[in-house]
Amino acid sequence: MKKQFMLIVTLFLLVQLVVAGCSSLAHPFKSGDSEDTTETTKTALVQAEEEATASASSSSTMENTTLNSLAAIETAFETIYEQVSPSVVNIQVTQKAEAPQASLPGLRDFPFFFGPQNQPDQSQPPQEFYQYGAGSGFVWDKQGHIVTNNHVVAQADKIDVVFNDGTTVSATVAGVDPDSDLAVLNVDVPATQLNPVRLADSNQVKVGQLAVAIGNPLAWKAP
Repeated sequence: MKKQFMLIVTLFLLVQLVVAGCSSLAHPFKSGDSEDTTETTKTALVQAEEEATASASSSSTMENTTLNSLAAIETAFETIYEQVSPSVVNIQVTQKAEAPQASLPGLRDFPFFFGPQNQPDQSQPPQEFYQYGAGSGFVWDKQGHIVTNNHVVAQADKIDVVFNDGTTVSATVAGVDPDSDLAVLNVDVPATQLNPVRLADSNQVKVGQLAVAIGNPLAWKAP
């Protein structure tokens, strides 16, 4: 009888422990835990909002930095052009050429079909026509020397130099170097109208630095 009583008591205690465990699993947090969780969630949301704001601010800063950099580059290019353009000239060249006689080879072999052929009048001098070209150059010094490419003025019969202000003058060839494709022209212009290009030390140039090419090859107009 005593053993049965002890067994009943033991079973009752086990049931109590199981019920207590289930209750603990169903409610793992204390009454204060719910408030702590809410505060943690609010803090996380605030941090996320702050990070998003910081990210947007950083992106805006980077965009502004990029725009400022582009504006600085544009300003630098504008300054370079304003300084160099008075020294840049347009070069117009004219070359005489003989017009070839028009011929239709083989037609004289069929006079019965095409009719008699008119022979060119050999007594008439060959017709002349002109070829035109243009290029760029720059003022070298106050003595009227203009530097350009040899291929621009090679075999030219007439050379004109057009300055930045529109002034056009005739030029003569002072010297050429076909191997380096360079030529030097000479113009008879008052020194006050000449703006020699300002040179720098090419030994100071480094690989990766920007280079700007300024020319004026499109000012030519057919006569």
